[in-house]
Amino acid sequence: MKTKPTILVLAVLVLASLFAVRANRQAGQTRAAIAALVAQRAGLQAATATMDQRLRTATEALAQLERRTGQPLGEPDASGGADAAASGKAAAAKPATPARRLSAVSIITNDPQKTAEYAQNYRVYAGFFHGGMFKALGLSAEQTEKFKDLMVWQRQRQMDLDAAAEMQGLDRKSAAYKQLQAEHDKIVRTKEAELLGDLEPRYREYRRTYGVRGEVVCLVGNPYYSGEPMTLAQFERTTQILAANCQRGQEQEVRRETVNWEAARVQLRDVLSPTQIVTLGHIIQADVATAKAGALTKRLTAEFKAKQAAK
Repeated sequence: MKTKPTILVLAVLVLASLFAVRANRQAGQTRAAIAALVAQRAGLQAATATMDQRLRTATEALAQLERRTGQPLGEPDASGGADAAASGKAAAAKPATPARRLSAVSIITNDPQKTAEYAQNYRVYAGFFHGGMFKALGLSAEQTEKFKDLMVWQRQRQMDLDAAAEMQGLDRKSAAYKQLQAEHDKIVRTKEAELLGDLEPRYREYRRTYGVRGEVVCLVGNPYYSGEPMTLAQFERTTQILAANCQRGQEQEVRRETVNWEAARVQLRDVLSPTQIVTLGHIIQADVATAKAGALTKRLTAEFKAKQAAK
């Protein structure tokens, strides 16, 4: 007769145990979730503090420049001349316009999570886009990773500068912004020199030849037309020959629209096959035609604006 009460008691105990196990499991999951949220919050706080420091640094640089020049940021400088003064008066005569929306750079820079995601994606892009340069310079695996880190740092610093300038109303065409940009570029060049050491001159020349590397990249990417793939050695030698037959700009950068194709074609006979040379010639001629069309469009646009202003 006591069997049923005993069974009921045991059943109750089993259910109680099951509920206790379930409660303990839920409590454990809750504690883990809370710990994860705490860690995430700490990470966001750290990222926010870092971002605030970066923006504060950029803003302080703008303020220091304002103190040195004695001119409020965002206002046209004296070099603007009468045109700047006239445009300022015209703007003052117009009714106030709503504040424009922040650029994508400012939005990303002011959001720690977006900044972290952008930096991660930019690092992947840097590795993909500059992979050929790393190989051409003979960088070690460690140097390559450090160079990627430097490129991400440089990009973030540039974004900080642009975001601070935008929020301060500083025109990127102004002398103040150009001076800040020059200081930024100087810092980047110093860090690049420290990282690369003896490889820095080769790196500078590699950067200067970007203009003609585009044509060679097109040749590499079009084996369907040439029928033959290219090796890294062929790529670099072809770039050097094209660069040697181009005019240089003020910063010694190669001006690809000035390539002397007749001379380059003769020198390329020992590097490329006849089919590859013909294909590369078509690519270069197309780019030269595009550059001429762009220059003509720019000139005609300037003439049209001048005629409209004269009326």
